[in-house]
Amino acid sequence: MIDRLTNPNKGLLRPFDFLKAETQILSNGIKLSWINSNSNDLLRLQFTFDSGYASQNKPLIASTCSNLLNKGTNEFNSYQISDIIEQKGAFIDSDCTADTLTITLFCLKNKLEELMSLILSFFNEANFPEEEIINDLQIRKQKFLINQEKISFIAKRKFNQEIFEDLPAYQNNISIGDFDNLKKEELKSYYQDFIQGKSFKVFLAGSIDDILLKKIVARLENYSSKLEIPLEVEKNNLFAETKSNEIIRIEKKDAMQSAVRLGCRIIPKTEIDYPNLYITNVLLGGFFGSRLMKNIREDKGYTYGIHSGLVHFKNAAYFFIGSEVGEGLADNTLKEIRTEIEQLANQKVNEEELSLLKNYIMGSLMRGFDGSFAAMDRYRMLDLLGLDYSYYQELMISVQNIRYKDINAMILSHLNFDSMIKIIVGKT
Repeated sequence: MIDRLTNPNKGLLRPFDFLKAETQILSNGIKLSWINSNSNDLLRLQFTFDSGYASQNKPLIASTCSNLLNKGTNEFNSYQISDIIEQKGAFIDSDCTADTLTITLFCLKNKLEELMSLILSFFNEANFPEEEIINDLQIRKQKFLINQEKISFIAKRKFNQEIFEDLPAYQNNISIGDFDNLKKEELKSYYQDFIQGKSFKVFLAGSIDDILLKKIVARLENYSSKLEIPLEVEKNNLFAETKSNEIIRIEKKDAMQSAVRLGCRIIPKTEIDYPNLYITNVLLGGFFGSRLMKNIREDKGYTYGIHSGLVHFKNAAYFFIGSEVGEGLADNTLKEIRTEIEQLANQKVNEEELSLLKNYIMGSLMRGFDGSFAAMDRYRMLDLLGLDYSYYQELMISVQNIRYKDINAMILSHLNFDSMIKIIVGKT
């Protein structure tokens, strides 16, 4: 009988083993990575190109290209492609980030081989029908019109402009006129430069056996004898230090709240300090029990939620804090944020709080490897940033060993409040 009267023993979660990807470089240069899990017959197959909106020479080109890859080929139109996917009980998704463009296929194991030919045709035969371009841009234009009235959207947009002032490729700065100025020829040019005949990486997760894997390898090698490497876009001053003392205020007279966003550029994940910086961010604002949540939400009641995070691209990274607070409370919120940052820089963190923090992070890492899909997401991040699994092993060791003096040092070295970009959007 289960003892429901005695509390379980408390203790720090220890480092654990996790699902790891296997990899193979095919004869045509394609890198295939896979994680096998025998839980069900569902598979996820992802094709990732090293090109995103940081590679485009005009706003919206990369994301529109991503959205329309499956909207028409030399053989099938959009309706026929949708019908084939639906009949197979499959689902296709596309995603365009700063550094990558990814097409994802979810399907049953016994349907994968039939669908691969269709998916691969998107990378050589996409024809971007004019009506599909117009429809996609009009839908996104309406969403943009709605979003640009939101204070959080305005704050994030201005923050990106400021944080990447020296790196416009990562700003992803879009204006309403861009939706009416994109030409089919520009899409086709981007497609030819970064997708058509270019090398890509394949990430496979789910129920995989040796027979299926051999079929996938054969199909990918038959796709092309040799693929080109996409054009490399030059980027300079990538991890530059942010310096800003003034608060940028944007008036929004009809706003019922104010959006607050601040942050700075930070070190890449390859730096030796990074694991401790990651842990410090979680303590400051990375979970519900964080310092910022306790102070600004629970104690002061300025907001329903406040969050900090670390955002990493292939060639740049930044730290941010974001929230929406009550009218007239933005400046007080910034003062309280400063207080919390300075306290973490100069004061001791008690062992009870450290223990809670360590167990939260370890539990989050465990959830991050729960199942082959989640484990592959973790591996894809490593692959994008040029890391290996030692990153997670070193992170877990840092979680076990971190002390309050390490947290003090991370704030003093990397999170100087006075040098952060600070944005307030609302009634000023």
